[in-house]
Amino acid sequence: MNYKEKPGIAKKAVKEMGMTYPVALDTDGRIFEIFARGGVTRNIILDENLNIIFLTRLFNKEEFDQMKAAIKNRLKTKPNKQDQNFNKGEEVIQTKLQDLSGQDKEIFLEYNGSHKIHLEGKIFSSDKKKLEIGISLFNEDVVSGKYDKKTKKFRIGYRHYDGVRIAILPMTKFTVPRDVEKVCVFDVE
Repeated sequence: MNYKEKPGIAKKAVKEMGMTYPVALDTDGRIFEIFARGGVTRNIILDENLNIIFLTRLFNKEEFDQMKAAIKNRLKTKPNKQDQNFNKGEEVIQTKLQDLSGQDKEIFLEYNGSHKIHLEGKIFSSDKKKLEIGISLFNEDVVSGKYDKKTKKFRIGYRHYDGVRIAILPMTKFTVPRDVEKVCVFDVE
């Protein structure tokens, strides 16, 4: 189907799928271009403040089930002021990396900066000394990456383009020591 040339097809498809909830169609791709500089995203779930609380790329059954659970959970609970901690104009967002390595490793991902950004990360593989992780950042915008043994933090300096405040980004891979406990992304001007 070509939704750009025939937007009525998209509306008909939504109706035929039996959707009972509001659906916003982006038939010409203008909304997608606001959020993405490349790649394909299947679903973006926003909270009442338009913060991204979950997103998926392409289709993965397990991830799709996680998304449905995130929606149900969000509908059950009231937004909590502790979800976002603001300090001197900087937004601090913390989440956990999804462990795909099967090691049950827990690593927190934190963004501390002034841009409105959604970050996610995954642990792809591990061996006795190192982990391969992916963080949703454009590789060409990563300015630095340094591990601090004392704090067990891997710090990533990231440069933002003007005008980009929310972006759906590809996974950039990093190799980090196995004992890492936190990945911190910070703004670099």
